[in-house]
Amino acid sequence: MSIRIITILVGTLGIANCIAGLIGNVLWLLYLVGSWFCASGQERQLGGSEGCSQGGVSWPRCPLRPSTRLFMISMFTNNLAGLYTSNLRYSVFLLVAKDVCFIGGCTGCRIHLYISAITTDLSTWHVVCLCCERFYLALFPQSDYARDRERIRPTLLIIFAMYSVSILAEMSYLFPQGSVCQPTYRSMYMSVFRLCFEVIIPSVLILSTTIGVIVILFKRARRMDQSIKGWLASNKLPEGALAVNLLLFISIVASSIRLVLLLVVLVNPLSCSRVAISADELGGSSICSFAVVIYWTASCLCSLILMAGSKRILDDTEKMLLVISSCLTGRRSVCTQTP
Repeated sequence: MSIRIITILVGTLGIANCIAGLIGNVLWLLYLVGSWFCASGQERQLGGSEGCSQGGVSWPRCPLRPSTRLFMISMFTNNLAGLYTSNLRYSVFLLVAKDVCFIGGCTGCRIHLYISAITTDLSTWHVVCLCCERFYLALFPQSDYARDRERIRPTLLIIFAMYSVSILAEMSYLFPQGSVCQPTYRSMYMSVFRLCFEVIIPSVLILSTTIGVIVILFKRARRMDQSIKGWLASNKLPEGALAVNLLLFISIVASSIRLVLLLVVLVNPLSCSRVAISADELGGSSICSFAVVIYWTASCLCSLILMAGSKRILDDTEKMLLVISSCLTGRRSVCTQTP
Protein backbone atom coordinates (compact mmCIF):
# COMPACT_ATOMS: atom_id res chain seq x y z
CA MET A 1 0.00 0.00 0.00
CA SER A 2 2.77 2.45 0.90
CA ILE A 3 4.52 1.76 -2.44
CA ARG A 4 1.28 2.46 -4.30
CA ILE A 5 0.86 5.76 -2.46
CA ILE A 6 4.40 6.77 -3.40
CA THR A 7 3.82 5.88 -7.06
CA ILE A 8 0.63 7.97 -7.10
CA LEU A 9 2.43 10.94 -5.53
CA VAL A 10 5.32 10.74 -8.00
CA GLY A 11 2.88 10.32 -10.89
CA THR A 12 0.96 13.39 -9.74
CA LEU A 13 4.26 15.26 -9.56
CA GLY A 14 4.92 14.29 -13.18
CA ILE A 15 1.53 15.66 -14.27
CA ALA A 16 2.29 18.87 -12.35
CA ASN A 17 5.58 19.05 -14.27
CA CYS A 18 3.62 19.31 -17.51
CA ILE A 19 1.73 22.36 -16.24
CA ALA A 20 4.61 24.12 -14.49
CA GLY A 21 7.02 23.26 -17.29
CA LEU A 22 4.66 24.69 -19.89
CA ILE A 23 4.49 27.97 -17.98
CA GLY A 24 8.21 28.23 -17.26
CA ASN A 25 9.48 27.16 -20.67
CA VAL A 26 6.99 29.27 -22.62
CA LEU A 27 7.87 32.36 -20.55
CA TRP A 28 11.56 31.76 -21.22
CA LEU A 29 10.93 31.26 -24.94
CA LEU A 30 8.89 34.47 -25.15
CA TYR A 31 11.61 36.35 -23.27
CA LEU A 32 14.48 35.00 -25.36
CA VAL A 33 12.79 35.13 -28.77
CA GLY A 34 11.28 38.54 -28.06
CA SER A 35 14.75 39.93 -27.42
CA TRP A 36 15.58 39.54 -31.11
CA PHE A 37 12.79 41.96 -32.03
CA CYS A 38 14.48 44.55 -29.81
CA ALA A 39 17.97 43.94 -31.14
CA SER A 40 17.63 46.47 -33.97
CA GLY A 41 16.71 49.21 -31.50
CA GLN A 42 12.95 48.79 -31.59
CA GLU A 43 11.01 48.24 -28.39
CA ARG A 44 7.35 47.59 -27.90
CA GLN A 45 5.70 50.08 -25.59
CA LEU A 46 2.50 50.01 -23.65
CA GLY A 47 0.05 52.62 -24.90
CA GLY A 48 -2.78 54.35 -23.11
CA SER A 49 -2.89 57.28 -20.72
CA GLU A 50 -1.44 55.30 -17.82
CA GLY A 51 1.44 54.00 -19.91
CA CYS A 52 2.17 57.43 -21.35
CA SER A 53 2.12 59.11 -17.98
CA GLN A 54 4.74 56.64 -16.74
CA GLY A 55 6.82 56.78 -19.91
CA GLY A 56 5.55 53.40 -21.18
CA VAL A 57 6.56 49.84 -20.43
CA SER A 58 8.98 48.40 -22.98
CA TRP A 59 9.50 44.82 -24.03
CA PRO A 60 12.62 43.83 -22.08
CA ARG A 61 15.92 42.99 -23.70
CA CYS A 62 17.71 39.84 -22.61
CA PRO A 63 21.29 40.75 -21.62
CA LEU A 64 22.70 37.36 -22.66
CA ARG A 65 24.76 36.84 -25.80
CA PRO A 66 22.78 35.81 -28.91
CA SER A 67 24.70 32.52 -28.95
CA THR A 68 23.71 31.76 -25.35
CA ARG A 69 20.13 32.70 -26.15
CA LEU A 70 20.10 30.29 -29.09
CA PHE A 71 21.31 27.45 -26.87
CA MET A 72 18.64 28.26 -24.29
CA ILE A 73 15.86 28.58 -26.89
CA SER A 74 16.75 25.17 -28.27
CA MET A 75 17.03 23.72 -24.76
CA PHE A 76 13.65 24.99 -23.52
CA THR A 77 11.91 23.91 -26.76
CA ASN A 78 13.37 20.44 -26.38
CA ASN A 79 12.41 20.31 -22.70
CA LEU A 80 8.80 21.05 -23.61
CA ALA A 81 8.80 18.08 -25.98
CA GLY A 82 10.39 15.90 -23.30
CA LEU A 83 7.83 16.87 -20.68
CA TYR A 84 4.94 15.79 -22.89
CA THR A 85 6.53 12.55 -24.11
CA SER A 86 8.87 10.83 -21.65
CA ASN A 87 7.68 12.59 -18.49
CA LEU A 88 3.99 12.24 -19.34
CA ARG A 89 4.40 8.57 -20.31
CA TYR A 90 5.97 7.53 -17.00
CA SER A 91 3.64 9.76 -14.97
CA VAL A 92 0.55 8.14 -16.46
CA PHE A 93 2.09 4.71 -15.90
CA LEU A 94 2.65 5.45 -12.21
CA LEU A 95 -0.94 6.66 -11.83
CA VAL A 96 -2.90 4.04 -13.79
CA ALA A 97 -0.28 1.34 -14.54
CA LYS A 98 -0.75 1.77 -18.30
CA ASP A 99 1.91 2.53 -20.91
CA VAL A 100 0.43 5.25 -23.13
CA CYS A 101 3.02 4.76 -25.87
CA PHE A 102 1.00 1.71 -27.04
CA ILE A 103 -2.02 3.87 -27.90
CA GLY A 104 -0.81 4.25 -31.49
CA GLY A 105 0.06 0.60 -31.92
CA CYS A 106 3.55 -0.67 -32.69
CA THR A 107 4.36 2.25 -35.00
CA GLY A 108 3.17 4.81 -32.46
CA CYS A 109 5.16 3.03 -29.75
CA ARG A 110 8.38 3.19 -31.77
CA ILE A 111 7.89 6.86 -32.63
CA HIS A 112 7.09 7.75 -29.02
CA LEU A 113 10.16 5.91 -27.70
CA TYR A 114 12.31 7.50 -30.41
CA ILE A 115 11.20 11.06 -29.60
CA SER A 116 11.52 10.44 -25.84
CA ALA A 117 15.08 9.18 -26.25
CA ILE A 118 16.07 12.14 -28.44
CA THR A 119 14.62 14.73 -26.05
CA THR A 120 16.42 13.13 -23.11
CA ASP A 121 19.73 13.14 -25.00
CA LEU A 122 19.34 16.74 -26.10
CA SER A 123 18.22 17.92 -22.66
CA THR A 124 21.54 16.65 -21.32
CA TRP A 125 23.79 17.93 -24.08
CA HIS A 126 22.27 21.40 -24.21
CA VAL A 127 23.48 21.87 -20.63
CA VAL A 128 26.91 20.54 -21.61
CA CYS A 129 27.15 23.01 -24.50
CA LEU A 130 26.06 25.94 -22.33
CA CYS A 131 28.71 25.08 -19.73
CA CYS A 132 31.41 24.61 -22.37
CA GLU A 133 30.57 27.92 -24.02
CA ARG A 134 30.78 29.88 -20.77
CA PHE A 135 34.05 28.14 -19.88
CA TYR A 136 35.53 29.04 -23.27
CA LEU A 137 34.44 32.67 -22.90
CA ALA A 138 35.91 32.85 -19.39
CA LEU A 139 39.15 31.17 -20.47
CA PHE A 140 39.65 33.19 -23.66
CA PRO A 141 37.96 36.57 -23.07
CA GLN A 142 39.96 38.22 -25.87
CA SER A 143 39.21 35.63 -28.55
CA ASP A 144 37.34 36.56 -31.71
CA TYR A 145 34.33 34.55 -30.57
CA ALA A 146 34.25 36.31 -27.18
CA ARG A 147 34.59 39.80 -28.65
CA ASP A 148 32.09 39.28 -31.46
CA ARG A 149 28.88 39.15 -29.43
CA GLU A 150 26.65 38.84 -32.50
CA ARG A 151 28.42 35.77 -33.85
CA ILE A 152 25.99 32.84 -33.93
CA ARG A 153 27.24 30.62 -36.77
CA PRO A 154 29.30 28.33 -34.47
CA THR A 155 26.26 27.98 -32.21
CA LEU A 156 24.02 27.00 -35.11
CA LEU A 157 26.57 24.40 -36.24
CA ILE A 158 26.83 22.94 -32.72
CA ILE A 159 23.04 22.74 -32.34
CA PHE A 160 22.75 21.09 -35.76
CA ALA A 161 25.46 18.59 -34.80
CA MET A 162 23.73 17.79 -31.49
CA TYR A 163 20.41 17.06 -33.16
CA SER A 164 22.05 15.06 -35.95
CA VAL A 165 24.08 12.85 -33.59
CA SER A 166 21.11 12.23 -31.30
CA ILE A 167 18.75 11.42 -34.18
CA LEU A 168 21.24 8.94 -35.64
CA ALA A 169 22.22 7.45 -32.27
CA GLU A 170 18.61 6.57 -31.41
CA MET A 171 17.70 5.06 -34.78
CA SER A 172 17.71 1.62 -33.16
CA TYR A 173 14.20 2.37 -31.89
CA LEU A 174 12.94 2.60 -35.46
CA PHE A 175 15.02 -0.21 -36.98
CA PRO A 176 15.77 -2.65 -34.13
CA GLN A 177 17.02 -6.21 -34.35
CA GLY A 178 14.21 -7.22 -32.02
CA SER A 179 10.79 -5.81 -31.25
CA VAL A 180 11.37 -2.93 -28.84
CA CYS A 181 7.69 -2.66 -27.99
CA GLN A 182 7.37 -6.21 -26.69
CA PRO A 183 7.18 -6.45 -22.87
CA THR A 184 9.87 -9.15 -22.92
CA TYR A 185 12.35 -7.03 -24.87
CA ARG A 186 15.40 -5.95 -22.88
CA SER A 187 18.49 -4.14 -24.05
CA MET A 188 21.56 -3.88 -21.86
CA TYR A 189 23.21 -2.11 -24.81
CA MET A 190 20.74 0.76 -24.45
CA SER A 191 21.33 0.88 -20.71
CA VAL A 192 25.11 1.02 -21.14
CA PHE A 193 24.81 3.52 -23.98
CA ARG A 194 22.58 5.80 -21.90
CA LEU A 195 24.82 5.44 -18.88
CA CYS A 196 27.80 6.68 -20.90
CA PHE A 197 26.09 9.09 -23.30
CA GLU A 198 23.65 10.72 -20.86
CA VAL A 199 25.33 10.40 -17.45
CA ILE A 200 29.07 9.73 -17.28
CA ILE A 201 30.44 11.79 -20.20
CA PRO A 202 28.09 14.79 -19.66
CA SER A 203 28.74 14.78 -15.90
CA VAL A 204 32.51 14.88 -16.43
CA LEU A 205 32.20 17.75 -18.91
CA ILE A 206 29.75 19.72 -16.77
CA LEU A 207 31.79 19.37 -13.59
CA SER A 208 35.13 20.13 -15.27
CA THR A 209 33.88 23.24 -17.08
CA THR A 210 32.03 24.51 -14.00
CA ILE A 211 35.09 24.03 -11.79
CA GLY A 212 37.16 25.75 -14.46
CA VAL A 213 34.86 28.78 -14.50
CA ILE A 214 34.91 28.98 -10.68
CA VAL A 215 38.73 28.86 -10.62
CA ILE A 216 38.95 31.60 -13.24
CA LEU A 217 36.48 33.74 -11.30
CA PHE A 218 38.48 33.36 -8.08
CA LYS A 219 41.63 34.47 -9.89
CA ARG A 220 39.86 37.59 -11.12
CA ALA A 221 37.99 38.23 -7.88
CA ARG A 222 40.43 40.79 -6.45
CA ARG A 223 40.50 42.90 -9.58
CA MET A 224 36.71 42.84 -9.87
CA ASP A 225 35.93 43.29 -6.17
CA GLN A 226 34.71 46.87 -6.44
CA SER A 227 32.78 46.20 -9.63
CA ILE A 228 31.00 43.22 -8.09
CA LYS A 229 29.97 45.31 -5.08
CA GLY A 230 28.58 47.96 -7.42
CA TRP A 231 26.62 45.40 -9.45
CA LEU A 232 25.13 43.81 -6.34
CA ALA A 233 24.18 47.20 -4.92
CA SER A 234 22.40 48.23 -8.13
CA ASN A 235 20.87 44.79 -8.82
CA LYS A 236 22.14 45.11 -12.40
CA LEU A 237 24.55 42.31 -13.21
CA PRO A 238 26.29 42.55 -16.58
CA GLU A 239 25.83 39.85 -19.19
CA GLY A 240 28.91 37.89 -18.16
CA ALA A 241 28.08 37.81 -14.45
CA LEU A 242 24.42 37.00 -15.11
CA ALA A 243 25.38 34.17 -17.48
CA VAL A 244 27.81 32.73 -14.93
CA ASN A 245 25.07 32.77 -12.28
CA LEU A 246 22.77 30.86 -14.62
CA LEU A 247 25.59 28.47 -15.53
CA LEU A 248 26.42 27.64 -11.92
CA PHE A 249 22.80 26.95 -11.05
CA ILE A 250 22.17 24.82 -14.15
CA SER A 251 25.36 22.83 -13.64
CA ILE A 252 24.60 22.12 -9.96
CA VAL A 253 21.09 20.89 -10.79
CA ALA A 254 22.33 18.88 -13.77
CA SER A 255 25.14 17.25 -11.78
CA SER A 256 22.81 16.36 -8.90
CA ILE A 257 20.16 14.72 -11.06
CA ARG A 258 22.76 12.78 -13.04
CA LEU A 259 24.17 11.47 -9.79
CA VAL A 260 20.68 10.18 -8.93
CA LEU A 261 20.37 8.48 -12.32
CA LEU A 262 23.81 6.93 -11.93
CA LEU A 263 22.88 5.52 -8.53
CA VAL A 264 19.63 4.09 -9.92
CA VAL A 265 21.47 2.25 -12.69
CA LEU A 266 24.22 1.02 -10.36
CA VAL A 267 21.81 -0.21 -7.68
CA ASN A 268 19.45 -1.90 -10.14
CA PRO A 269 21.12 -2.34 -13.56
CA LEU A 270 18.08 -4.08 -15.07
CA SER A 271 15.54 -1.44 -13.95
CA CYS A 272 15.93 0.65 -17.11
CA SER A 273 17.02 -2.07 -19.53
CA ARG A 274 13.37 -2.80 -20.35
CA VAL A 275 12.18 -0.41 -23.08
CA ALA A 276 8.47 -1.12 -22.67
CA ILE A 277 7.13 -0.77 -19.13
CA SER A 278 4.65 -3.29 -17.77
CA ALA A 279 2.25 -3.39 -14.85
CA ASP A 280 3.24 -7.02 -14.31
CA GLU A 281 6.61 -5.86 -12.97
CA LEU A 282 5.51 -2.69 -11.24
CA GLY A 283 8.39 -2.69 -8.79
CA GLY A 284 11.20 -2.79 -11.35
CA SER A 285 9.42 -0.48 -13.79
CA SER A 286 8.63 1.98 -10.99
CA ILE A 287 12.31 2.45 -10.17
CA CYS A 288 13.02 3.62 -13.70
CA SER A 289 9.78 5.63 -13.76
CA PHE A 290 10.75 7.43 -10.53
CA ALA A 291 14.14 8.31 -12.00
CA VAL A 292 12.65 9.67 -15.23
CA VAL A 293 10.01 11.77 -13.46
CA ILE A 294 12.61 13.14 -11.03
CA TYR A 295 14.85 14.01 -13.98
CA TRP A 296 12.12 16.04 -15.69
CA THR A 297 11.05 17.56 -12.38
CA ALA A 298 14.57 18.95 -11.98
CA SER A 299 14.45 20.24 -15.56
CA CYS A 300 11.08 21.88 -14.92
CA LEU A 301 12.16 23.48 -11.64
CA CYS A 302 15.34 24.67 -13.29
CA SER A 303 13.44 26.83 -15.79
CA LEU A 304 11.23 28.32 -13.06
CA ILE A 305 13.99 28.96 -10.51
CA LEU A 306 16.27 30.43 -13.17
CA MET A 307 13.60 33.02 -13.84
CA ALA A 308 12.77 33.73 -10.19
CA GLY A 309 16.37 33.57 -8.94
CA SER A 310 17.58 36.67 -10.77
CA LYS A 311 16.05 40.05 -9.96
CA ARG A 312 16.94 41.31 -13.44
CA ILE A 313 15.15 38.46 -15.20
CA LEU A 314 12.24 38.57 -12.75
CA ASP A 315 11.73 42.28 -13.46
CA ASP A 316 12.01 41.65 -17.19
CA THR A 317 9.39 38.90 -16.93
CA GLU A 318 7.02 41.28 -15.18
CA LYS A 319 7.50 43.88 -17.93
CA MET A 320 6.99 41.22 -20.59
CA LEU A 321 3.72 40.09 -19.00
CA LEU A 322 2.52 43.71 -18.86
CA VAL A 323 3.17 44.13 -22.58
CA ILE A 324 1.43 40.83 -23.37
CA SER A 325 -1.56 41.74 -21.22
CA SER A 326 -1.85 45.06 -23.04
CA CYS A 327 -2.03 43.23 -26.37
CA LEU A 328 -4.59 40.73 -25.10
CA THR A 329 -6.83 43.46 -23.69
CA GLY A 330 -6.69 45.41 -26.94
CA ARG A 331 -4.80 48.40 -25.64
CA ARG A 332 -2.92 50.44 -28.22
CA SER A 333 0.78 49.63 -28.63
CA VAL A 334 3.42 51.37 -30.70
CA CYS A 335 7.02 50.74 -31.65
CA THR A 336 9.52 53.45 -30.91
CA GLN A 337 13.16 53.75 -31.90
CA THR A 338 15.45 53.66 -28.90
CA PRO A 339 18.46 55.96 -28.90
